[in-house]
Amino acid sequence: MSFQVTGKAVFIGEIEGGISKRGNQWQKLMFVIEQDGRDKFQIPFEIWNEHIKDTQIVLNETYVVDFDIAGSVYNDKWYSKNIAFYVRPLSVVQSQGVQDRIAAVANSMQS
Repeated sequence: MSFQVTGKAVFIGEIEGGISKRGNQWQKLMFVIEQDGRDKFQIPFEIWNEHIKDTQIVLNETYVVDFDIAGSVYNDKWYSKNIAFYVRPLSVVQSQGVQDRIAAVANSMQS
């Protein structure tokens, strides 16, 4: 199950990296999105490996983030994290929505 949230980037960390136990190189970027609204929830996200180079996050810009929630246990205590896999500027999403509506109208006129 995937989730989606829209909000402003209020924190962007440094890219971290290393080598896994299996010898694979990995990279991780942490960022925080603040939802607009009465409570202004701030949600931390991690984005990993190839998804980092596909994403250009700019502070104070608004983004649509598609993510999964993952849980793990360590020393009998549960932890969760939000793993982003698709981050797009809101302006791009809105522009795509307009283009989709125009195409739908054009297709309906041809029928």
